[in-house]
Amino acid sequence: MQNLRKSGSRKVGKWTIALFLAGSIALPAAAQTTPLIRQGNDYLNRGWIDRAIPTFQRATQQNPQSIEAWLGLAQSYQRVGQDANAWQAYNRAAAIDPQNVTALRAIGTLASYRPEWNVAGIEALTAILNRSPNEAAVRAQRALLYGYQGLFAESIADYEIVLPNNSMPEILLGAAQVYAYSGSYSQSADLFDRYQGVIPTAAIPAYGLALQETGQVEQAIAVLSERLQTSPTPEIRAALAVAYATNQQVDRSLQTLEPLRNRTEDQLPLARALGAIARETNNASLTAEAIDLYRQALGRDANPALMVEAADVMSELPATRPEALQLYGEVARIQSQDLRIQVRQLVLSAQLGQLDRSQFAEGVTALLRSAGNATDRRSIALALIRFDNPDPQLLPVYRSLAAEVDEPFLQFRIAQMLIVQGDYAAARQAIAIYADRNSADPASDLLLADLDRREGNLDASRQRYQAILDRDSTNLAAQRGLAGILVAQGDSAGAIAVYDEILAARPDDAAAQLGRATLAYQTDRLSQAEAESILDRWQSSGEPPELFSLVAALPPDASRLALYDRLLAIDPNAIGVASRRIQVIALQDSDRALAEVNDLIARNPQDSTVYFVQGELAQQLGDLELASQAYTTLLDRQPDNADAIAALGGVRFQQRNYEEATALYQQVLSLRPGDRQVRQILADLSLVQDQPLSAIDQLREIDGTETRIRRIQVDLLRRRGFQPSWERY
Repeated sequence: MQNLRKSGSRKVGKWTIALFLAGSIALPAAAQTTPLIRQGNDYLNRGWIDRAIPTFQRATQQNPQSIEAWLGLAQSYQRVGQDANAWQAYNRAAAIDPQNVTALRAIGTLASYRPEWNVAGIEALTAILNRSPNEAAVRAQRALLYGYQGLFAESIADYEIVLPNNSMPEILLGAAQVYAYSGSYSQSADLFDRYQGVIPTAAIPAYGLALQETGQVEQAIAVLSERLQTSPTPEIRAALAVAYATNQQVDRSLQTLEPLRNRTEDQLPLARALGAIARETNNASLTAEAIDLYRQALGRDANPALMVEAADVMSELPATRPEALQLYGEVARIQSQDLRIQVRQLVLSAQLGQLDRSQFAEGVTALLRSAGNATDRRSIALALIRFDNPDPQLLPVYRSLAAEVDEPFLQFRIAQMLIVQGDYAAARQAIAIYADRNSADPASDLLLADLDRREGNLDASRQRYQAILDRDSTNLAAQRGLAGILVAQGDSAGAIAVYDEILAARPDDAAAQLGRATLAYQTDRLSQAEAESILDRWQSSGEPPELFSLVAALPPDASRLALYDRLLAIDPNAIGVASRRIQVIALQDSDRALAEVNDLIARNPQDSTVYFVQGELAQQLGDLELASQAYTTLLDRQPDNADAIAALGGVRFQQRNYEEATALYQQVLSLRPGDRQVRQILADLSLVQDQPLSAIDQLREIDGTETRIRRIQVDLLRRRGFQPSWERY
């Protein structure tokens, strides 16, 4: 909020002056009977401030309870820019008469100059609004101060009262910035459009953010670059760097930030930019650098707003989540009624495994019940929408909030939960509601593409992702989504190519590194040791879906049990990770492993992958009947599931039912003609059924099997009584 705060300085001019003059500053008639005050006012009106100040000082010494004397002194100080002295004088006047409107207005105005004055300013303006709730200028100034404190729910609540009937440019400008920094980008862009004047330099970063997040990143770069030439502030430089990163110009992004490095006064703009770039590029090292800068800033000024900002960034890395939770706790002790902080505490506690899913849902539900007014509910809403992939148990909470709070992104989160629950029709309705309010946001198309994938319409999903990329070739989410579809369609090489394209622009993209490693390992392009090395490097980079995929692809490993637990605390239904954990447990306690897999099935009866987990565990334990039952149950639901057919074929192979195993693998081959592994298994089945010539014919259709063919030929010659020519000497 540093950019927003700067726009509230006295340089804003008409806005702060208009607020100050909105209430009468004429002194009461009684003041005219005091000679010193009358003389001081005369000096003040003539502009002789060097004479007015000592005159009013003497008046306050003669009568310390004179409101008129303190107000005159405060106004004199304010005229010459002595804000700290003016602040003290106005507060002395308010202490004498807490209802003095002139003092309260001035305190509310001056409060925008320094962060440590914000809270007192909010209190002063609230005192006025309690008596005169229709004073739009006063409410707008309070909204601005709330924004400085990061209390966006309170700020927006005020602006929603002011904006419908007020088009003052200064109010529109303040609101546009608050909406941008609160994440309401479409509303922010609309407000900037309504603002008719030249956008002040201090508001340019918020304007760039609104453009960037509504799909106009190139325009954002142009606006920020142009203003940086004429007004090279650290905030504009930081905003431009983030815009470059969003446009996949990561190197240029980091180069843009170089002038801010090693400058104590620029640490916060640099930290904010690095944190945003890290989120955009999935670069954990940049997140760590931002966190270090926040720690240094907190060492100098640990105010609650900065503590929350730092904790938000710290919560993105598993290693620093305990520190983030501690910071949230400190803020909660200072601001015990701040529900947004309590929500974030609950989320972090769940991520750290301190709360299970039910406890987390109960905690959020309890907070909603305790929300005493619309502002409290908005606070909860703004806190909840920050977190991706919310737990479906919270669907009633989100729906309740959406019915009361005008926050379109709640519908997006509701759609995500409905998709997980399999209610695709309702999910499409929720997406449509969100898209109607945010037509420029590609997130709707991304969610619809995922919905198509889940419904089995891979071609439609692929077309949606491609359409997004045709509009914006740098859309990282669409690139990753397209890679996933290519994997589902059996085109691992194509998916690897997509990941290579991502990594060409973002070499340190953790998700792309992990996703590529998963595919390369599964297609024998990468050894297990190499894949594990990549996992070790990136396992603390947050929790992208690709991390779950690589962990699930690698064999079970007892040394990764803590990693399994951490990932499952985030997503208890991550079936692949749950399978690896259960396999590790099975080595020590088979009964416990079976109990956990049964619990997994009970929680996810419609998810076909849980039966894979059951089948694999049964095979590991040697219970081939249970394995057969698991795969058969799966095939009853999905008769053409090639992986399930292959798994059942493997069970039949182990049961020495070679004829049925052969039939099953041939069925797999009809579904996946290019599957090299299945062809090799069919050759093995020919061998165990004493059909070496058939096995040789099958292997000749597979590249790289010459050595094995030669070995089979040698064995065949020996069986027929011949000695190979190369063994005769």
